[in-house]
Amino acid sequence: MMKWNGDTGPTRSRSRSRISLAVVIALAAVAIAVFLILKPQQEPSVTTAFITASVKPSTIHRGEVVVLRWQSDNVKELYLTSGTDVRKLDSNGETLVSPTESTVFMFTGSDPSGRALRKEITLIVVQPLPSLLFTVEPTVVRKGGTATLQWTSTDATSVNITEVGDVPVSGTTVVAVKETTEYTITAIGLGGAVTQTVRLTILDSPSMFLVDPKFYHTAELYTVMGIGGKSFQVVGVQVPKGTKVRSPWSGEFYHGWGSIMGQSTLGVTVEYPSVINFQRGVSVDAVGLVFKKQDRMVAKGEIIATTDRDGKIFINFYMNLGDNIASRDEAMFRLHFPQLFNGTK
Repeated sequence: MMKWNGDTGPTRSRSRSRISLAVVIALAAVAIAVFLILKPQQEPSVTTAFITASVKPSTIHRGEVVVLRWQSDNVKELYLTSGTDVRKLDSNGETLVSPTESTVFMFTGSDPSGRALRKEITLIVVQPLPSLLFTVEPTVVRKGGTATLQWTSTDATSVNITEVGDVPVSGTTVVAVKETTEYTITAIGLGGAVTQTVRLTILDSPSMFLVDPKFYHTAELYTVMGIGGKSFQVVGVQVPKGTKVRSPWSGEFYHGWGSIMGQSTLGVTVEYPSVINFQRGVSVDAVGLVFKKQDRMVAKGEIIATTDRDGKIFINFYMNLGDNIASRDEAMFRLHFPQLFNGTK
């Protein structure tokens, strides 16, 4: 019969318990290791660098002002370049801009790693049309005379005048032509082209002047009262004592007395043959007018009177329709005094 050892049972039980605990701990360690290996690794947190900018409106007319705004974050040394201008900026801000032509505003910088950053904003500037002023003075001259073209322009890069050629953007030039001529000026600029036209009218010169033509520039237009209270226009020319008045045509010569502008005057008249059905003529009145021959035929260019003092002589070209009905002879006035009857002086 086997004898019982009282310590054998409990001793084996404690050994098995220690082995089981070690296994559990080992398995737990393995599980933790596997978990750590398989767990996704998180990337380190990085702040994003950026530049934003805006300009509103994005299209303006030249001379207008607009606000340019920008924002940036985590950007080192932010710069703004426009054309040849470069300046350093704060991280955020705004500024007023008014460029004279379309402009690209370029913002540049770098992030902490040194990577270059860039943002561009384009502002469109609409250019104005050139402004232009073009004149000819006088607008009417006698054949052989001259006139002055004058022009001024702004916002023009080139200017051309027909019959003249390319000219500066502003200036004057003297022209002499034999026939009526239109001049057209064209000014071209960044905003487009504009044109204007002026007309220079050429008239034949009188074959015979009433007085020395050097006095014609003093001519002025006057309105006087005629027979029956009817008003009509005459031309006053300032002449010195001793001025000779000549007949502009061959015709029948008369003399008389009258009153012009409240002054008693002496007058001479020459009526000349006309191809139309009424009489044409010229009358010259002045204070102190001297004449010798009366009521006779005179030849073209013949002296019909002389002035005995400095003063004005008053000239009237007329058409006599009969029954004391007369009207102004427009063609003769325009021939002798175009500067008065064609809008220039």
